[in-house]
Amino acid sequence: MTKMLVAETEETIPKGVILPETKFRQAWDTFAFAALLIFIFTIPHQISFLDQEVGSEQFVLDCLLDLFFLVDMYARSAHFAIMKDGFLVSCPSEFRKIYFKTEFLVDLVSSIPASTVSFCFGVKDHRNRSMRLLHLVRVLRFGKYLDSIMETIHTRTRIIISTATMRIMQMFISVIILCHWLACAFHFIGKVSTNADNWLVADEVINDSLDMRYLRSFYWALYTVTTIGYGSVPVISNAERIFAMFVMAIGAVICDAGITA
Repeated sequence: MTKMLVAETEETIPKGVILPETKFRQAWDTFAFAALLIFIFTIPHQISFLDQEVGSEQFVLDCLLDLFFLVDMYARSAHFAIMKDGFLVSCPSEFRKIYFKTEFLVDLVSSIPASTVSFCFGVKDHRNRSMRLLHLVRVLRFGKYLDSIMETIHTRTRIIISTATMRIMQMFISVIILCHWLACAFHFIGKVSTNADNWLVADEVINDSLDMRYLRSFYWALYTVTTIGYGSVPVISNAERIFAMFVMAIGAVICDAGITA
């Protein structure tokens, strides 16, 4: 009876449609999640910490990732079946309609190859890296990517991850990503300061390596967001003070959300 039901289900799947539980689809979603993590961590870091022009290696990587996500848009609109409210949607016209209503706009904006085009026109400085910020719009899909990864782990290993564990993992990853972004922003504010009154000079890390400056920036962001507030990294200029107050407000909201969750 089970074999008959499986056969009947397979017969109802249109040709060319790829189901969520197939190995190819799981591998594709895993790669998409990894590519998103590359964007999340490299784009702010490169804008804040790197001064040299964009090299050919970075250009090739950008082209490959841009191409992957353009193909991803086509696949999700034409070949990737989805689960909707616990039901499998395998009809291309139906899951295409759902995709256009929910995720298409995010994918479209984040797939605009602005940095790649600007590189071809000779723009290789910080302006090129700033154009890559469009890719971070895809962060809005982070939760769904993570859910897909957890489902893949469950399917392959039969390990059951509780809802509480998932929420803790999501909270932890979100805080790490937020601190990374804030660390890059804090370093950038000090770097573009027009005078010597900035935290990089006061903290005596202006001539240190990129790794050391990032470590100090992340350290400041982490203790500020978590409202621990050691204060060992100085805040000097008005721009740094305003940004620090903004980060403190974010930290208060996060802590309140963590306590009440």
